[in-house]
Formats: sequence, structure tokens, C-alpha cells
Amino acid sequence: MYRKRGFTLLELIIVIIVIGILASLALPRYMKVSERARAAEAKSVLGVLRRAQVAYYAQYSTYTADIAKLDVNITTPTFFNYPTVSDSKDALATIVRNSRDAGGVYATPYTYGINEDGNITCVGGTCPE
Repeated sequence: MYRKRGFTLLELIIVIIVIGILASLALPRYMKVSERARAAEAKSVLGVLRRAQVAYYAQYSTYTADIAKLDVNITTPTFFNYPTVSDSKDALATIVRNSRDAGGVYATPYTYGINEDGNITCVGGTCPE
């Protein structure tokens, strides 16, 4: 007697369903992790701007609202709108999440700000943890 080898249609359907369930659990987690990585980019830029503002304050006894006056060379962040600086010690610099990044991923815009003490705060939207 000859016996055929291979998978039945039912076995293949069960495997596809299991893979679909695993993907539906993993995808939201992946999106959270990738958004946290993007937020780390913003926090890094804010740290550079804060240090530049503190150096500017040490020299001129005031903060500046003109980013060109700061001695920084910041490339435009990929996932955020270009940062802005202010002359207020409560928010030395802010950066806003783009609603859509280069990969076509849509995100709820949120804003990070950094103050004189180096505390980073997030306002508006759903901020990553």
C-alpha cells in the first residue's frame, strides 16, 4: 500500500490561524517599542538643546528664543518636527511628534518639553512611557 505524505488542508488552516493570533498579539507590542525608540530620539535632541541653552545663559545671563544663536548642530529629527527653543526656564526647548513619519506610520501627535532642571515633560496626545 502506498501512503501519501504531506499536510492536510485542516492542518494548514490551523497553523495559519495560530500564526495570525501570535501576530495580532505581537504587532501592538512592536508598535509601542518602536514609538519609545522614536521618543528617545526626541529626548536626545532636547538634552542637546538644554545644554546649549544653559551654556548660552552662562555667557549672556538670559536664555534665547533663537535656535541660530545656540552653538548646536542638530540634524532634523526623523520622526519629529524641528525643535524650537524659548527664553523661558520652564520650557527651554520643545519638540513635536509628526503625525505621519517617513514609513507612513500614523501617530497621535504629542509634544516633549525640557526645562532648566532637565526634566522632560510630555503634553497632549498619547505619550510613550
